[in-house]
Amino acid sequence: MKFWPIGLKTIGRTTDKTREKLFSKKVRAILAWCFLAAVIIVVGSIVVTTFNGKDPAKSQNLIKNKTKKENARIIKKIEKLPDKDSIKEDLDADNKTLNDRENTYIGKIRVIMSGLNLRDAPTRNSNVIDRLDKDVILFVISKENGWYEVTDEKEIKGYVSSGSQYVELIKE
Repeated sequence: MKFWPIGLKTIGRTTDKTREKLFSKKVRAILAWCFLAAVIIVVGSIVVTTFNGKDPAKSQNLIKNKTKKENARIIKKIEKLPDKDSIKEDLDADNKTLNDRENTYIGKIRVIMSGLNLRDAPTRNSNVIDRLDKDVILFVISKENGWYEVTDEKEIKGYVSSGSQYVELIKE
C-alpha cells in the first residue's frame, strides 16, 4: 500500500472529494507563482523607471545635485532672516517701551473672576470691549467712583469694577 503526501491512503481509493483537494492545491500553487511573477514585474518596472536606462552612478549624481539645489534654497531662506543684532535692538526698544509704560501707571491688578467685563466707560450700562480671563494682569491708570481705568499688555484701555470680588491689587 502506497501513501500519498496529501492525505490519500491508497492509489486505488480516489474520490471526488480527494480530486477536489488535489485540484485546489494545484490552483493555490499556480496562484502563488503568478503572484510572485507579478511582484517581480512591479519591482523590475520600478528599478527601470528609477534608473531610466542610465548608469546607477549617474542617477546618484542626479540625486546629489537635486539635494544641493534644495540646500541652496534653504540657505537663501536662512540668509533672509534678521540678524541677532537687529533682534537685540528690537528687544531693547520693546523693553524701553515696557519700562516707560510701567512708570506711567499707578499700580497693577489681577482679575480674580473669569469673564470680567472690560468696558469703554466707568458705568454698568457702557459697552463691553472684552471679557477678561481669570489671572489676567492689568495696569491701573486711575481709580474713580469704584472703577479702575486700566490697560493690558496690548495697550487696550478700558474700565473694570474695583470690587474685591472681581480684582485684587498686586503689591510690588
